Amino acid sequence: MSGTAASCDSMHDLHLREASWCDLPRDRENIAPVGPPIWRWPVPLTVPALQVTAYLGASERARHSQDALLVMEYPGRVILAVTDGATPTDETPTVGDVDGARHAARTVLEHLSAAPPSSALGRVFLTANEALLHRFGPASENGLHARDRPQAAAIAVALTLAADGATTEVETARAADCEVWVRRDGVWLLQSPRSMLKDGPRILLERWDVTHPDATYQDRIAEEKRILPDRSQWNLTALGRFERPKIDAPTVDHDFDELVLVTDGVDVARFPDGPPPDPRDWMVELRASEARGRPPRRRHSDVAMLHLRRQASIRQVNT
Repeated sequence: MSGTAASCDSMHDLHLREASWCDLPRDRENIAPVGPPIWRWPVPLTVPALQVTAYLGASERARHSQDALLVMEYPGRVILAVTDGATPTDETPTVGDVDGARHAARTVLEHLSAAPPSSALGRVFLTANEALLHRFGPASENGLHARDRPQAAAIAVALTLAADGATTEVETARAADCEVWVRRDGVWLLQSPRSMLKDGPRILLERWDVTHPDATYQDRIAEEKRILPDRSQWNLTALGRFERPKIDAPTVDHDFDELVLVTDGVDVARFPDGPPPDPRDWMVELRASEARGRPPRRRHSDVAMLHLRRQASIRQVNT
């Protein structure tokens, strides 16, 4: 097994090469034209037909990102995952010197990295959810509102590979609003269209955002608590928020040319002209759009993204 995990925390698996906001690979490249930097680096795989590039950025010029990523390679199987720690509230507990968002995001990755290679991704997500709840206890016991708990959105994809590197099966698991995109014949297609919130509460929050452009994030969290009091307002939930999480498994056919996993900070679906052909430009568009329209009191978005590209000849074998 080989791979890379975005974490500065206690992940000591010798097969994992750690890389994070505080300890990025030496071959990093700053590609962000404005605002805080976004770092980009290649993730080595032993399968020559596959190429993976990682992107990670923080909301400000902070040392750590609250998002994280993981790539793991086993014989005949590659697992990709990105996680998005929910920005802590004023009541969210810390774990040592780690805030609740980073703790939750890394907890999900730790469970993925520790699970047997053939483990069902959805089952691993449920186990990570249980671990987060066990550490902080149910709301009825500790008084934490569901939004105050350390929690993380996540998406993971496992590719089953033939000997020549062709993809024969794709397994997925998704919690909350991370996304998976694929590119076929030059067109990017969103494979995870199901929205995190049901229409009613989503519209209410969007209207509030429009009418309160100068609100602080904690102001926004207070409104979120009012509009989203329980599990019934959600289609998909972050891991660590509820005892019974709502997760799904987006369908991804194996005949893709490229695949991207990305946290919600990029907000790809709102690009006015659709996703640019090169995901490197997604990062450029993210920071450029923030520079044009970000209210003065709002932070930049944390982001984690994995871009997998495979040789055209391998795709032709699949089809």
